Amino acid sequence: MEKRALLAVVLSLLVLFLYQYIIEKSRKTPIDTRPPKSDIVLPDQKETIDFGQEEETFREVRDGKPFIKRQEIIGEERDISVITELYEAVFTNHGAKLKSWKLRKYKDKTGQDAHEIELIAAQKSKEYSLGLVLSKTDYLDLNEAVFETDSNSMSLMEAWEQGSISFSWTSPEGIEVIKKFTFYADRYLVDIDISIANLSDMRLKENTIFSWKRELDPKKGGDRFSFTGPVSLINGELEEIKVKKIKEDMLYSGEIKWAGYGDKYFISSIIPKKTQNTRLRISKSSTDVISVDIIEPIELNYGEKAKYGYSLYCGPKDIDILKAVGADLQKALNFGWFDMIAKPLLLFLKFINGITNNYGVAIILLTVVIKIVFFPLTHHSYKSMKDMQKVQPLMAKLKKKYKDDKEKLNREIMALYRTHKVNPLSGCLPMILQIPVFFALYKALMGSIELRHAPFIFWIKDLSAKDPSYITPVLMGASMFIQQKMTPTMGDPMQAKVMLAMPIIFTFMFLNFPSGLVIYWLVNNILSIGQQLYINKYTA
Repeated sequence: MEKRALLAVVLSLLVLFLYQYIIEKSRKTPIDTRPPKSDIVLPDQKETIDFGQEEETFREVRDGKPFIKRQEIIGEERDISVITELYEAVFTNHGAKLKSWKLRKYKDKTGQDAHEIELIAAQKSKEYSLGLVLSKTDYLDLNEAVFETDSNSMSLMEAWEQGSISFSWTSPEGIEVIKKFTFYADRYLVDIDISIANLSDMRLKENTIFSWKRELDPKKGGDRFSFTGPVSLINGELEEIKVKKIKEDMLYSGEIKWAGYGDKYFISSIIPKKTQNTRLRISKSSTDVISVDIIEPIELNYGEKAKYGYSLYCGPKDIDILKAVGADLQKALNFGWFDMIAKPLLLFLKFINGITNNYGVAIILLTVVIKIVFFPLTHHSYKSMKDMQKVQPLMAKLKKKYKDDKEKLNREIMALYRTHKVNPLSGCLPMILQIPVFFALYKALMGSIELRHAPFIFWIKDLSAKDPSYITPVLMGASMFIQQKMTPTMGDPMQAKVMLAMPIIFTFMFLNFPSGLVIYWLVNNILSIGQQLYINKYTA
């Protein structure tokens, strides 16, 4: 039955791979999908707001000239830098936008020639993030407006430090916009406060659009075992939108807690302070720039002011850091079906690492703990297999005696089981119960940023990468072969041939798996061999 359980593991692995390649392709459909330039009715508005046309109230004429006009850009572009122990950010005064964000504690690879991770890819299109526009008025397209700043740079190196930089601009017609960014030395979080004041003699009624931009890099392919693309949390549900499926503007309504762009290890996310009357738009331009737009209504009479608040998180998908941010941002770390098991295992792994300060050792200790927890089940399973092995000769005789009477054969076999107090399922079920834990740990180790570039010993410098010398996969295959030889055989020649090939198949499968996952499987096999030796010696 152990071999049947192992076959179940193989089949489950195939199911997992099918899940990665097929099931995940059919993701949730948008809550509200409409073609570009469609009409959107906001909950608190009776009239329809058209994204593609200007309202007649803005077609006033002053001194014989049209009131609506684009601001003429006068002013040299200037960069404003912010540096902390965690990141280095660069803003531009053109549009008060973010043009660079580098993570100082994370590198693109191991080695001396490694570079800091850049969460904003090289912008050939010059479409930078955190730009603000109003949906219909040309003169309030703020992407190229030249803002005044109250600081040219900022350095926050002590954990308790925080500081802010304000960008301000006033249109010729009297629309004042202030964007204030507050930075914290010990967080990957920026608070953003936006103030729009109507100092003109006109009525302002439309939508503000606050955007995160991501220019796709054709040289960087995605990880087939993880998601890369626009991601958001809407009505408590995680929405992951594959880039290739973005053919036209995708519009979402509901409680939008956050939205942004994520990959296997990092995420950039805008978190609106208010979730009512907020919409989300995902789009892709002809220059392959992904836009994640937070859309909110604005209605200002003469002399009135409106305020909008957001937070920006640009950092690692570390479960503890994400939880500390709030807004359920930890849901961005998605382990699929096994999420409820994988996250507690990951938290326990981090706890062990806090003691050992080595994730390789932490994986070994975690494997030992899991083995201890499941010891009664596996012990019962091994014992049941030995009991089944004892009745195999009697079953062979019954099969020969009643080979022409299947009904009689089944009755005699059941009587044999009752006489010898054995259950053919008791050896298999305990092993199957462990499969969800294995897959949950598999998902956690495959997608955990904690293992990224984490060294173990000697030749293993990165637990998230394959073993460069292939030593651990070969040892894992050898341990599987030894374990197979020790496992009681059930007398099925075809099954025996399949089981003989399994160590070879698994060895090749694990050659390119993260070394952390291979170490888990290897240690688990070694512990299983020890357990089998114990049962063979002390179980009659």
